Amino acid sequence: MLKKAKKALPALFALLLFFLPARAEGPALHSYRADEGAWDYVLLGRFPTDADETVRPILWRVLLTDHASALLLSDRILFSARVDVQQNTYPGWEQSELYEYLNGEFLKAAFSWAEQNALARQMDRALVSLPDAEDLKNPRYGFSTDDSRCARGTAYAAENGLQVYQGGTGHSPYWTKTLSPNHEKAHRRVIQEGRWGYLGVWHEGQGVRPMVQLKLEDAQIMSGLGTREDPYVLSLPEPSQPEPRDETADLLEAQKRNAAFLSAGTGYEALFPALTEEGFLPQGEAPFSLADRETGLWLYASPDLRIEIVRKTDTQKKTQPLLWYEADIYVRPGSSEYLKTYYHQGDMNIRERTEPEVIARENGLVFSLNTDYYLYRVLRNARRKVMSVGVILRGGEILYDDPARKEVSIVPNRDLMALYPDGRMEVYDYNGTTAKALKKQGASDVLCFGPILLKDGQITPQAERISKKLGNDPRTALGMAEIGHYVAVMVEGRTKASKGCTLLRLSELMREKKCVLAFNLDGGGTSSMTFMGELLNQNTYSAHLRGQAELLGIGKTE
Repeated sequence: MLKKAKKALPALFALLLFFLPARAEGPALHSYRADEGAWDYVLLGRFPTDADETVRPILWRVLLTDHASALLLSDRILFSARVDVQQNTYPGWEQSELYEYLNGEFLKAAFSWAEQNALARQMDRALVSLPDAEDLKNPRYGFSTDDSRCARGTAYAAENGLQVYQGGTGHSPYWTKTLSPNHEKAHRRVIQEGRWGYLGVWHEGQGVRPMVQLKLEDAQIMSGLGTREDPYVLSLPEPSQPEPRDETADLLEAQKRNAAFLSAGTGYEALFPALTEEGFLPQGEAPFSLADRETGLWLYASPDLRIEIVRKTDTQKKTQPLLWYEADIYVRPGSSEYLKTYYHQGDMNIRERTEPEVIARENGLVFSLNTDYYLYRVLRNARRKVMSVGVILRGGEILYDDPARKEVSIVPNRDLMALYPDGRMEVYDYNGTTAKALKKQGASDVLCFGPILLKDGQITPQAERISKKLGNDPRTALGMAEIGHYVAVMVEGRTKASKGCTLLRLSELMREKKCVLAFNLDGGGTSSMTFMGELLNQNTYSAHLRGQAELLGIGKTE
């Protein structure tokens, strides 16, 4: 585990200067100057430097500046660490042990409150990150040759496990945040003579050169020439700190308010207003919603409904990154809320198609996802019948009673999912029941696509069989953990951020959510999920998804 640094001493005078045009006098920070082969240097924060753990200011190279910020890389390797302990299930950089340490213990120990407040989030959403391989190849940043990447560690780092190359140079290897292109559990690193190598993320002894993005607003250079020997000393007005809170008391109060919510295993209780023991807002209270696309979290609560949507990623396979959205939908027992179909322009029989967010807004839906897109089969059959439409009910009305004639190993195999106003969900094989029987049982909507992914919590044979014939694509699934708790998963695909997944992987995601049953809805360009009228996902390389005529939705909002 990473060795904890001593608690940082009171911070450096503070931070950096960006000179407005009115401040023509005095020095200014510069990007790397290729014509001079020189960086500007600046002091920021404090960290153990000497072998005896004496804490001193950290020296940084200024790689690039613009009108708003400066990109800084530590001049020395500050400490050694592994990226992550996991050898078999490495979760990726943004979920790694080192990422957590840099943005937790290191951030608090190395930077004052003013300095933390002046750091901007980088592309990986970190305040403190590592350079990636492209940064260390960029001539604009001063890395035009191998030897320009070489770095030495501090005496503190060398004393505490940092590997030092023999031969008198004193250089050491250090990590980047870039995964190896050929090894999914290894990161690229800079090795001897500035060359490139890779190493499994669990290996110790590799150096860490933090990188930060520093906001320049209202900062001033107090002293120094900006050289390594006489770096700039920076100052920033001290921001007002949040009032001290009794965090223990706050936590106990949140637990007391939301006991049932906590017992359900949720991690977002502190973000909701006070909830009832059942996990909903008290009767009469106005609905609450939160949408944070940056962090990938969307929440909603009313007296009858609670929704939690989380965006997740899996980057273990470099060539097959995966991004998906998990929605947990909770309905208060006895409530009239339930998942049902909503239509473009309110017309069940409409053939005109539009973007899913348009339908969500027309109907004032809190949450929606795509359906079975049975209309595609209807339109294909308009001239001559090419495939059965299936068993289709909408609003309790039978639209089609045209089941598949035989078992097939394609999608859609035309299995069925029936939704009931009392909150029940049931799944049936393609020939397991009829439209008349489902209407008589009180089904409001019957979706026909498939295959069924889970029955009694187990992956079905048809899901495994059909999955073998298909590749990675965008996919949508709907399932039930218990009556009153429903799960929707929407997997992005065909983008750089997410290649999509197989039916088997989709089944596994639903099983991990403790669903007792789960059903595959239409995927590909149809896959969609909206929250408060906003589309959450992007599938395919185009800007728009496939036009649709209806959505599954729950919750109404103005």
